[in-house]
Amino acid sequence: MVKKPWETKVFAERRQNNSRKHKVSTVISTPFLTILLVVFFAIIVGILLIVIYTANGGSEKQSLEEAFYNPDRTTKNVEQETTSVEEVKETQTTVETTPKENRKTITVEAGEGPSRIAERGGISLEKLYELNPDKMSTGSWLAHPGDEVFVE
Repeated sequence: MVKKPWETKVFAERRQNNSRKHKVSTVISTPFLTILLVVFFAIIVGILLIVIYTANGGSEKQSLEEAFYNPDRTTKNVEQETTSVEEVKETQTTVETTPKENRKTITVEAGEGPSRIAERGGISLEKLYELNPDKMSTGSWLAHPGDEVFVE
């Protein structure tokens, strides 16, 4: 009896091999993957430690930059310069303590920024910052409505 076309098998049947040898040859071995995973995690942990160390100022960034840009300078020179800068800062603070009775002031209004205050006082923004260092204590201008600001 002849098989009809729909009864014939087009593809040859594959014998499934459930032996261990057959599986090892087709799949990467587990110990190899474990070693790769351990190396990967060790690299990630190392990178994280370096990032955390440098983010927290783990090294003296300023002295390293000075040494990089000026290799002829030594750390002693840098230390001497920092002490002289501190002395200059101390003298600058004493200069700023002038009598405040003779100065002209403006009252800060609601919604006013430093540029508007300087414009009303007829001075530059840098001069406003220089005359009012107490308003720059946070690193940016901070004045509340009703505060008195020096403009001369």
